Amino acid sequence: MYIYIDLSRKIFVIFYIDNIQFLYHKKDEIFANELIDKLKQIYKLQDFGNVEFFLGVRVLRFCATRKLWLVYDLYIDKITTRFKLNTSNQKCLTTPFLYGTLEKSDSQATSSKVTEY
Repeated sequence: MYIYIDLSRKIFVIFYIDNIQFLYHKKDEIFANELIDKLKQIYKLQDFGNVEFFLGVRVLRFCATRKLWLVYDLYIDKITTRFKLNTSNQKCLTTPFLYGTLEKSDSQATSSKVTEY
C-alpha cells in the first residue's frame, strides 16, 4: 500500500463499506481524477455524479454562494416514526423542573469574559 501526501492539495476520501466519496476543491480536480482513475484500475468503481445522499444524510450544495449543508431530515423522520412522535395532534412533553419555580428578576445580568480558543 502506498500513501501519497501533498500538502498543497487536499483530497478527502470518505468510505463506509461500499460507499465512497471524494471531496476536493475545484482547483485540485485534475489531481483528484488521476487518483480516482488509479483506484478504478484496482477496484470496480461506479461514478454516480455529484452526491445527493451519503449514508442517509442529504447533502445540499449551493456552488454560487459556496455553501454546503448536511441535512438529517430523513433520519429525524425515521426516529419520530419509530417512536410514534410524528402525529400532528401530539402535544410536546413537559420537562419537570426539580428545584421549584422560576421567577423573573429585575436586576441586570453581569457581563462575562469571553475566552477565545
